Amino acid sequence: MKSSRGRYAILAAGVLLFGASYYPNWVLGNQFWGDLLEFVGTTLLVLGACLIVRRLVPHSLPQYFLYAGSLCLVFARFIDFTHEIPHIVNWPLLGDAGWGSDLALRVGESVGYICILLAFLALLREVTKLHQHLERDHQHLQELHDKSVFLTRVADMSPEAVFGCDRKGIIRTWNHGASEMFGFDASEAIGMPLAELFAEESGQVESLSGDLLREGGPLRDIEAAARTQCGQRFWASASVSTVFQDDGALLGFSIVVRDIEARKEAERKLKHSRDMLASALHNAEVGMFIIGRDLQLLAVNPRMEELVGAKLCDFSTLSDACSRVLEPEVQFVERLTKDVLERGRPLEFRNLVVHRHDTAERVCNTAISPMVDDRGEITGAVCIVVDVTEREALQARLLESQKMESLGRLAGGIAHDFNNIIGGVLGYASLMREVSAPDSDVGRYAESIEAAASRAAELTQQLLAFARGKKAEVQEVDLNAVIDETLALLSLGVDPNISVQFEPAANLAPTRVDLDQINQLLLNLLIN
Repeated sequence: MKSSRGRYAILAAGVLLFGASYYPNWVLGNQFWGDLLEFVGTTLLVLGACLIVRRLVPHSLPQYFLYAGSLCLVFARFIDFTHEIPHIVNWPLLGDAGWGSDLALRVGESVGYICILLAFLALLREVTKLHQHLERDHQHLQELHDKSVFLTRVADMSPEAVFGCDRKGIIRTWNHGASEMFGFDASEAIGMPLAELFAEESGQVESLSGDLLREGGPLRDIEAAARTQCGQRFWASASVSTVFQDDGALLGFSIVVRDIEARKEAERKLKHSRDMLASALHNAEVGMFIIGRDLQLLAVNPRMEELVGAKLCDFSTLSDACSRVLEPEVQFVERLTKDVLERGRPLEFRNLVVHRHDTAERVCNTAISPMVDDRGEITGAVCIVVDVTEREALQARLLESQKMESLGRLAGGIAHDFNNIIGGVLGYASLMREVSAPDSDVGRYAESIEAAASRAAELTQQLLAFARGKKAEVQEVDLNAVIDETLALLSLGVDPNISVQFEPAANLAPTRVDLDQINQLLLNLLIN
């Protein structure tokens, strides 16, 4: 500032002295002081002009033209001043009577004025160029302003929060979406630290922005817990990128924040659903396994491993597993590939015999269903295996029971018919005994027939008891007497060539038995 004032002071002094030179010349008639003031004023005038031009347009063509013209004018004024000095009046160039004095004066003034004119023209050229540069800069600034306004409008129309921060993490720009998301007005948000928008445990946003400012780099996305003006938290996705100046220097960073609370909730529900499915698969009471299109075993629950007696790691593919635990003639893999993986049809296998590693066998039913993605393409299959070994055994026992029930009904029918026949035999034997003499052979035969018929009636009663499910009647009996009676009854129907001897036990205590069952047992034993 002081140097600028000095230049203008020198210029003003030159103008003052140059103007004052007319007073001695025209009023006082003193040419010496008039020419001296004109010389000094011209010198100060051109010196001030040169200093000002050097300040405005340093190292330019107008400056050099001005220097040359100023030197020429000062030289001409100096020669004009020397005309008033008597001691040098006859010098060749300086004296008034010198042969070159007038020529030097005229040449100096002409060259000086020409150089000053050229300097003026060059200065006009520089001003014109400067004006053109200013026009271009103004147009560029107008374009930048239009772009800035357009970007601002675009950012304001975005539903996402878009804002910028400086190198220290202080918010400098704020769009309408950010106001809607965080609840801060632009006047409240601008100047606020970035950390105010995120929870304490989400310092990764601030640290990431610091890393970007130090290292630069491309856009980076992170997920963090954000908070609104009223303290409500929500999950947000922040895209952080650096902002550079025209010279490449780091200016700050821009942040685009999206509300992903709905997506996080969907992820939590999906994770919960997956956990429930995994828990159901793991805790299911039936065997389950999942395969891909390449027949790779993707998942096997513990119940399935228990059924086959092996772990998932023991098998490489489903084909390997089937070759170990199923019979070769069972086309399990072929039908699964053709019907389920290619045609998308569900498939069932019943009463598959699974050979465990411990040589035990299990009977299983299998249901296979295809897995389809969103595009309708088959991605694999899920298989459910139910162990029906015990059920099949119970069913076999039920069938046997039904057979026995049918046999009991048949035995009951036969017993009724046989009982009717025995009734007639007993009746006729009684009549024979009554009409025969007491000691005759016919009487004895009739008694034997009655005894045999009575025994057959007892057998018939046992068949009826079996058919009706009659309960046993336990009573105390003498086994010696029971065996003796049975042998007497059996002796009539035994081959005469067979001799049966019975040695009763001495002092045999009475035994609590069902008399009908013990008689049946003895008869079966002796007949066999």
